[in-house]
Amino acid sequence: MSSHKEALLAFKNGDLQTALGIWESEENRSNAVGLYNLGLIYQNPKLQDNEKSLEYFKQAGLLGHGNASFRYALTLLADKSDKEKLKEAFFFMLQAKENGNPMASTLLGGVKLESKSDTTNQHFRAKDYDAKLFVIEDALNRFIRPILTKDGGGIELIEFIDNDVIELKFIYTGNCSGCSLAATGTYQMIINTLYEVIDKNIEVYTL
Repeated sequence: MSSHKEALLAFKNGDLQTALGIWESEENRSNAVGLYNLGLIYQNPKLQDNEKSLEYFKQAGLLGHGNASFRYALTLLADKSDKEKLKEAFFFMLQAKENGNPMASTLLGGVKLESKSDTTNQHFRAKDYDAKLFVIEDALNRFIRPILTKDGGGIELIEFIDNDVIELKFIYTGNCSGCSLAATGTYQMIINTLYEVIDKNIEVYTL
């Protein structure tokens, strides 16, 4: 029996210390599945250590483990007042989606641009960063936020990356946060508005 299978068996039988010892060995610490399982072990009430659990989920996520990336991103989303944490949450939620986590695909609105449009809004593109940001916020205030506010929700811009393909990341607030419609119908309304204000060479992500 492989050490990984032995650890899984110990974990299922409630022998957490044996499982912990195997997964914390040097052999398994560079393995995404082992790191993910360490994260799960440290969520168990008998050995609970949230800091260690999150660090293991983060390490496993960086190695391409979709479920670990999703769990880590969810934790970061708990504090919507910290923009840096929210930027990190987007990174790991995108990792989770790309690595096949179905819940990440449900929560995350947006897909990477497959091909660039031939038409760009040269008037917008010629502006400096702050002027572009003003236009985006103005569109949010005039066209998007009033619609979301009617349902007790809102939206905040978390990151604006100004490249040839502009990247925008938004966080839903209020009643929009966690709503299944937010990743479908609401997302479509947002991106259609931004297509009109900017152009179609944009990637828009929402959480």
